Amino acid sequence: MRGEKPRKDAWLAFTLGLALVVVAAVLLSPVWAQHPGVWGTAASDGRETVFSETFSSELGAGWTAVDASDADGGSYTWGTDPFTATSPAYSAWSVGGGSDGSELDGGSDTYTHHVDSWLVYGPIDLRGFKEATMAFEWWLETDAAVGEAGQAVELGGVEGASGPPEEGDWLGWCVLPGEDDFENARCEYVSGSIGRWLSGGLALDEAAGNGGRVWIAFHFVSDGDGAGGRGAFVDDVVVRGYRDHRIALPLVLRRFFSGRRVMLPLVRKDPKPTPSPTPSPTPTPEPGNLLENGGFELSWTENGGTQRAASYRDDGSAYEESRGTVFTPPGWLTWFREGGSYVEPNVGEILKTEESRRVRSGSRSLEVFTRYSQHDAGLLQQVAVEPGTRVRLSAWAHAWSNWHDGPNPGDSLWSEGARYDCGFRLEGDAPNDEWANFTFRVGIDPTGGVDPTADSVAWGQGAHIYNCFHEVPAVEVEARAHRVTIFLRSRTAWPYQYNHAYWDDVRLEAVDGGDEESGWMYPTMGRGSRIGVHSILPNRVGGFTDELVAGGTRFPVVKAVDDLGWLTGIKESDPETIIVARVSAFELEGCPNVQDPDTDLDEMANALLSLILNRLTEDARLRGTVAYWEIANEPDPPKPEGYRRLAELMIKCMEKAERYGLKLAIFSLNAGTPEWDEMKAMVGTGVFARAQEGGHILALHEGTFDTHDPRSGWGQTIPGAPEVEGAGNLNFRYRYLYHLLKKRDQVIPLVVSEWYCGDEASASTETLVNAVTWYEREASEDYYFWGTLPFTLGPTGQWWHTDYERVYPDLVDYMIEIRGRENGVTPEESYWEMLKWRLRWW
Repeated sequence: MRGEKPRKDAWLAFTLGLALVVVAAVLLSPVWAQHPGVWGTAASDGRETVFSETFSSELGAGWTAVDASDADGGSYTWGTDPFTATSPAYSAWSVGGGSDGSELDGGSDTYTHHVDSWLVYGPIDLRGFKEATMAFEWWLETDAAVGEAGQAVELGGVEGASGPPEEGDWLGWCVLPGEDDFENARCEYVSGSIGRWLSGGLALDEAAGNGGRVWIAFHFVSDGDGAGGRGAFVDDVVVRGYRDHRIALPLVLRRFFSGRRVMLPLVRKDPKPTPSPTPSPTPTPEPGNLLENGGFELSWTENGGTQRAASYRDDGSAYEESRGTVFTPPGWLTWFREGGSYVEPNVGEILKTEESRRVRSGSRSLEVFTRYSQHDAGLLQQVAVEPGTRVRLSAWAHAWSNWHDGPNPGDSLWSEGARYDCGFRLEGDAPNDEWANFTFRVGIDPTGGVDPTADSVAWGQGAHIYNCFHEVPAVEVEARAHRVTIFLRSRTAWPYQYNHAYWDDVRLEAVDGGDEESGWMYPTMGRGSRIGVHSILPNRVGGFTDELVAGGTRFPVVKAVDDLGWLTGIKESDPETIIVARVSAFELEGCPNVQDPDTDLDEMANALLSLILNRLTEDARLRGTVAYWEIANEPDPPKPEGYRRLAELMIKCMEKAERYGLKLAIFSLNAGTPEWDEMKAMVGTGVFARAQEGGHILALHEGTFDTHDPRSGWGQTIPGAPEVEGAGNLNFRYRYLYHLLKKRDQVIPLVVSEWYCGDEASASTETLVNAVTWYEREASEDYYFWGTLPFTLGPTGQWWHTDYERVYPDLVDYMIEIRGRENGVTPEESYWEMLKWRLRWW
């Protein structure tokens, strides 16, 4: 009751009630603003919007303004004012609604003396609802001297109470059992000059549970101490009812009351593993994902969500405590930096049914946001692993970054810098300050520490992402303890009105480190055929794949160009098939003028990679389908210097690709290239050592052009090269290159991603079958050889004469027949294994 001090248990119950506040008005206010006065809209999970108000030039029907003061000099009730949170024009104003319409205090727009004014709405019929909440936006300024500096006032100075004390100026939000039953109102009050719009709310559970009707109210009081400000403003009021207990919390309530502070079990900058700050819940992670609740699909209310958060202070201290603004999803712990320009953020879940563009997959995503302030914040989670395990962290995110003085304030589709576009820039590439406002990162502490500011945390490349989900550059580390800690992080540079970050689809995966005993860091195609597929259009590739699987074998490699959606079906049919994809770059894919010193290799690498990133944005399924992306197509720069520059370009492409967790098939060289001195120039750059380090592979093209005999040129050397067993100037030209790589221990897998046999249209099926199988048998002796891909299936345009579809029924039979054949072995395998293989082959 008003003026009555609640018992401790009642206070705790009420505090828990506040934790269930839904302030969906903040997220959806741009939508509601277009449809003022929405009534009775229902969500699919039993929630209904019972009432909403965005206010117009006058208080709407059903609202009553009551002046309960005994002050002289005017009537202080409630009216409206063109000062809003997100609505198009107006909010409710506590001291702007004098009954005489006059300005306050002789022309001032501030108050100075006793005010006791109520703004009441009702009745609201909550019969049939088990729970209900009120959500709204509020602004409070109780000191005119604050002025513009009000935006810098820290929230730590805001006081809170369940009833208005005798001194000070206070704003309360209340539920009344009757229209004018102010004595029995249940309220929460705050006092202070905030200087920013914040989110608030109140649980209406008692009335809803009793099946009755309620009145909601806002109460502004002042003590007449001579100090005054602009007063209190309220906007975007929403009441929602819940017919069951499945309450989702897309947004949260700004914290007013301090909870019990507990020191986090960590020492800042301590590289030693530290105990987990919170126990991990038990639900099973999604397949292949080491994280719990990586997609934020577990309901906050049903799966153990908490309000715990870790605060990291500028003085090096760190505390874990319950925070009113934080609704941490199950399996995670919220963290944030506090001090200086950084404040505590709001954290909560977003439902697809309410904000579909803010959810990338599934039914939920995560939101971290601040209003008129900055944050450096995110989530953390500890994961048990074996020391030495290499893990990779990836996530998808985007921001809504909207300035109140920008060209489109409050527009939920507009972000400063990116405007209405889906914006993505790597950190350092932002063209202006607006673009640089939001920076996303993911990080891993391989020691298991829980301090995001520690030197032991490995952070991925920062990225500026707006309006649409894009993958945040991934990061990989090797675990140095029995657990690792992963961090999600968004940081803002400017105190915009709307600084909202959205996260979804976070994955932590163990990276295959290969066979440590052999020293070969890639899979070895130990058995079966090395015949793969190159396809422009899918045609019968799926059918051939199914036949092979039914016959106990598979295509080792399948490659597609441009038309890529069908590749997911191939991966589903046989997950072990290696998928290679290429997106045509047309005039860019041959790396034109790469040999020119004036050509900007960074710019060219960005342009090539952007084609892949755009395709991943269009079809996120390709992330889990395509193992290697061909970054170029048949470049052939002049002379060794040209190939040296081409190799440097490949290095830059690999470095950039790794920021996004991508692996490349590099070079894709022409058949009959390069020359020996050009090979040496390539190898001398360290490009293959760099590829080996990052797990990339080599692609190149081979074959004959004017004969159907694949042995043409086999055994012939290329100018300047030493004799290399089994090499040739057309087919098996790659063995000259690998002669250099073996000496340097820089061997990486090879895919002959296009293979030719003269004018295929003029050859019989039998001729082509014999040619392909001869080449495949010879190539299978090379342990690093993954596959030869005859060019092509599904030809288009000028390639109609190269259609191999008529050949594949016989090739499929051949592949099934030799499915148990043992292939080449790595040099590190035992002499006896090699001898056994040779004896079987002979």
